[in-house]
Amino acid sequence: MRKSEYFKTLQGNVLQKILSFLPNPSRGEPNSESENAPSEAIEKKAGMETVEIVCYGIGKVGSSPIAQYQLALLLLLVDSISSSLSAKGAKIETGTIVIRFYDPVLSKMETDVLTSLGLVVIPTNEQCKRKVERPTLFYMPHCARAMYNNVVWANWGSSLASVAILGNSFSTYGDKSNLEKKENRIQMESILKIIPYVEEIRVADNFTVSGIFNDFSLHLFKIPAEKGLGAAPPELKPDNVGELIVS
Repeated sequence: MRKSEYFKTLQGNVLQKILSFLPNPSRGEPNSESENAPSEAIEKKAGMETVEIVCYGIGKVGSSPIAQYQLALLLLLVDSISSSLSAKGAKIETGTIVIRFYDPVLSKMETDVLTSLGLVVIPTNEQCKRKVERPTLFYMPHCARAMYNNVVWANWGSSLASVAILGNSFSTYGDKSNLEKKENRIQMESILKIIPYVEEIRVADNFTVSGIFNDFSLHLFKIPAEKGLGAAPPELKPDNVGELIVS
């Protein structure tokens, strides 16, 4: 995958946007300790900012080729981010880049494999409602619409400026064909309300295997400084979450 035209294209536009969004670890402020991160894996460096990546819904990496490709892309992205930051003078050490993950379909063996690769398991099902404390990239390929909706809802307001989502295209969700069903509209209230403030960078669907990264985009949020976003849409209730990952 590293030598594929797909990854080269992604490096040319999406990666540069991600690098502009994420903090330079050598220039950040000290971080407070995170209750979810094992101290032996996440070392907070004085005067350095952690690069935070959250992966929801990666799938059965032990048996699904789709999940394996998507995991491979995540690891390649992290490697490229690390190399680019190093080239800019950042000192990349253990805990500089933190990748947290959660998917209830993962077996213990799959979870152990991911942690052996340096990822940090999120211990509870957050229902994708993680409130960010620093610039955070959410890696969510082909997740359910309610999952993206909950990320947006949880960070509604100025915090959305610190959120980037790499996943299904929000503009596609806003197409008329996706709005015909009331259930769809309910599951996407936060997405639909935020679309006017989204900078969406589409990823060309030129991967050699079809159906892996189609309809894939990076989303950044441009929050109006003066008027803000207004009141948050209603929180999704359990009866309306549809495909939302549950325990």
